Order: sequence, then C-alpha cells, then structure tokens
Amino acid sequence: MSWNALLKQLGHNYYTAFAMQAVCLIFIIIYIKNPIKPKSSKYLVIISVASIVQITITELGILLDPKRKANYYLDQQSMYMYLLIEITGCALYIRENIQSRQAKKLVLSSAIIFDMYIISFKLVHSSTLFVPSHIETLEGLLIIMYCLYYFYELFTMNPDKVLLNEPAFWAISGMLVLFSTITPLFLFFNYLRNNLRPLANSLYVINNISYILLFITFIIAITRNNAQVIKNV
Repeated sequence: MSWNALLKQLGHNYYTAFAMQAVCLIFIIIYIKNPIKPKSSKYLVIISVASIVQITITELGILLDPKRKANYYLDQQSMYMYLLIEITGCALYIRENIQSRQAKKLVLSSAIIFDMYIISFKLVHSSTLFVPSHIETLEGLLIIMYCLYYFYELFTMNPDKVLLNEPAFWAISGMLVLFSTITPLFLFFNYLRNNLRPLANSLYVINNISYILLFITFIIAITRNNAQVIKNV
C-alpha cells in the first residue's frame, strides 16, 4: 500500500475530495439513524452512496497499486456509472416533489433518454480515458431545468409556504447551486485538462466544494423533515 501516493493525489485538490466524502458520510449516517424519513429522501441517499463508492474505488486503486497508470483514471471510468445514478436520482427526487403530471413524465423520460445516451457513448468510446465535458454539461443543464420547474411550481402554486421549513426546498436548492456552479466549469474543462493540467486540478476544487454544499443541504433537508413531523404531532 502507498499512503504517500494517495495523499499526494488528494493534495492536488487541497484535500477537498476527502472533506466531500466526510460530509457525504455524515448525511448517510444521519439518514440511517433517522427514524423519520420522507419517501423521496431515498433518492438522496442513493446519490450519496454512489458518490462515496465512486471516490472510494479511485482511492483504493491508487492506494493498492500506485505504479499502475490505469488506477489514476479509475475516477473517470467509474464516473459514467455515477452520472447515471446522479441524474436518475435527482430526476426522481424532483419528480416526487412536483405536481404536474405532464412535467413528471417529461422529467422521467428525459432522464431515461440521457441515461441511454451515456451508456451508448461509453460502449462506443470504451477506450476514452476521460468523461467528455459535454456529458457533464448536458447533465447539468437538464438538472438545472428540473430545479427551475420545481421553483416555478413552488412560487406559483404554494406562495404561502415557509420555504426554510420545506425539506425539498433545501435539497433542490443544493442541486441548483451545484449544477449552476459546475456546469460552466465543465464547458472548458477538457481544454484545461489537456493544456493546463495544474490549473485544471486547482479549479476542480470548485466541483468538490459545490458537492460539499450539496450534501450539507441534504442534511438540512432530513432535519427539516423531522421538525415538520414533530410540529404536526
């Protein structure tokens, strides 16, 4: 095992990946220990578990065999599976929290089509080392649109709701902030990775910090649900 190689790799992003894992794990623990779980929150924990697994696979590869170059690309190869789970989980969570039947169908169908595209792209381009930025950009744009529709319904159909007490408000706000932040980053990330690798590594901190904020909003969403249930008892 080579802890030095792993720590060096984590250091490229100022250990923000480790912090992201920690916050994600805290959310999962809170979810498991929490006796009161809203139905749709299972999608949040699925996203979180997928994130932990994806990062852990990468870290184990580097830790066990740092001399094998392929292990440094495990994060990209496992990213395809994570993206499938992420967009599906976000779509299903938002679908559970909107009212329009037509919008529900559109959210689900667009997520399925995008999942099929990711699978097809991976099968055709199996030798590609990095996930192309257009996939991450398209995913971000789709989820941003889902989030914006949720807020459209929220502000037009339920204008009197106390937003800070709504679990879905926190979780979907986290999704909107995350993808509004990282989608512009991935528009030019491939160019930076190919031509300015040190700068690309530094900017990737934005991705990790944005995910830390996402998992914090998931934690708030779970605790807000508890407050609502206790209040209604």
